[in-house]
Amino acid sequence: MNLILMYSNLIGGKNNRAAFFTLMKSLFKIILLLLFSCKVDSGDDKSEIFRVLGYKFGDDFVLGIDDETNIFNYLSVPVNLGNESKLFFFSEISNTLNIYDVANGTLDKKLKYPIQGPNSIFGIGFNSGFVIANYDSIIYYSRLMERVYISNSEGDIYKSLNLSNDSNSFGSIDLTSPMAYRDKSIYLQSLPKISTYSSSDSIKVLNEISKINLETGLVTKLQIQSPAIYFSGNFSYQLKMLDFVYNPKIDKFIFSYPLSDSLYVVDFEGYSKAYLAKSNLVSDFIETDFQNKIVSKSKLTNYYFWINDSYGKLIYDPINDIYLREARKGITEENFLARKLKTKKEVLILNNKFKKIGTIPHNGGDFIYYFFKKNRIYWNKDLVEFNLEASQEDSIFFDSIEIEFN
Repeated sequence: MNLILMYSNLIGGKNNRAAFFTLMKSLFKIILLLLFSCKVDSGDDKSEIFRVLGYKFGDDFVLGIDDETNIFNYLSVPVNLGNESKLFFFSEISNTLNIYDVANGTLDKKLKYPIQGPNSIFGIGFNSGFVIANYDSIIYYSRLMERVYISNSEGDIYKSLNLSNDSNSFGSIDLTSPMAYRDKSIYLQSLPKISTYSSSDSIKVLNEISKINLETGLVTKLQIQSPAIYFSGNFSYQLKMLDFVYNPKIDKFIFSYPLSDSLYVVDFEGYSKAYLAKSNLVSDFIETDFQNKIVSKSKLTNYYFWINDSYGKLIYDPINDIYLREARKGITEENFLARKLKTKKEVLILNNKFKKIGTIPHNGGDFIYYFFKKNRIYWNKDLVEFNLEASQEDSIFFDSIEIEFN
């Protein structure tokens, strides 16, 4: 402190000293932020267990769906149980879970749930989600009803948990709510219950995860590392909706924030580390301007989501033990107003040490359906081009890419 006072005396009078101490306070805040941030692995480690040698496109796949299933069905989960690969679709139109066998592209089983009565589930739509613990533990979360439902493989609801009395909301305001299952509990992002008179975008950081014990219903709040970018300004509420996966092989959760170049690996028991997983598409961040007159106030959050570069879906491939991270370029103001939302995208491939080992070019459509077969990854073709514009409603078409590892 004596050195600071000596230096402040050297730089001049009272006003200069005040400016100096203001600067020192700012520097001190920055130092604290750096000290309490996760250490970021730069990805320069040469001990990669494999690397991508090349890609082979092709081997297209077609999945037939019934007339009760929406083409744009964001509630889908790929599942690998034993040697079987399945794709689970939840259809909010018919309130059914469709289980497809991806080996031959056929419907394997359909579970239909009533919307009333003791065996019912309701409100599994936008902002909801589900996760498969095993065939007899299919866990649904309804953000609309603030409730968790647990079903067996015959479609019987054997447990229901009411979360409406908690001080927080759960899940996501995005199309789906990412969920993870670990040791008889599910994990969801926690959100503040926002007054209709407040601005959601003014909430700078959302860094809380809720652990919900499926046996007791007990909710435990867990803190995670918040990237520094979120402390620097007001960003669209949609850009605060994180994605995450759980990898049982390492017993850790991996979190991806839309505006952070890093992935955050935690176990909620003291371990926390950040790994750089950067795309060159993501570089420009634009704060929400609450005085913006270009779009209506009700569309501000959505507008600033689309014009920002950002990271999207995070996927864990348990067959090859790799991670896929979606990245996209923001669209122009003109394209947003014209509702031309297709943009340049790519998918980063990271190995089990979180080292970037390759990049897959993406067609820019919504990345909704995907599954894995050996070292081949399948994902849906552009649904607008191949379904809406082609008037095709009974099939979903997939691209695939074979990854060659050394």
